[in-house]
Amino acid sequence: MIREEQGTCPRDPGNSDMNNKEEIPGVVTLVMLAASIAALIFGVCRGEHLIVLQKAVNICMECIGIG
Repeated sequence: MIREEQGTCPRDPGNSDMNNKEEIPGVVTLVMLAASIAALIFGVCRGEHLIVLQKAVNICMECIGIG
């Protein structure tokens, strides 16, 4: 008969090493979210959304043969 020792399984909820590793993706997610929001705000402040809209209109007009 094989006995299992408690606390040695990496998937054991009581293992503190695994709990610390689970928090890291949350931090990375928050950093990436903050960076993307900052990039969006920066782009809007520079007026990039209007440039992208103008390019989209030009492409659509060329496709239907008007532009």
